[in-house]
Amino acid sequence: MGHGHPIPLNAGAYIFMGSVLFSYIALKSPIKYKWAADNRISPKADLAWRNNSQKWLDNQ
Repeated sequence: MGHGHPIPLNAGAYIFMGSVLFSYIALKSPIKYKWAADNRISPKADLAWRNNSQKWLDNQ
């Protein structure tokens, strides 16, 4: 499409950023409380996800 990205992004990066964006929007939404309750998300799991995301970003 000729957006001229300085760094070529692979499919994994697109998927990762998409999931981050989705998660960010979900976390900012009031619906998240019902969603989190329905899925029984633990703070530990959330923390692990954040740590893994940060490691992934650090390795880019």
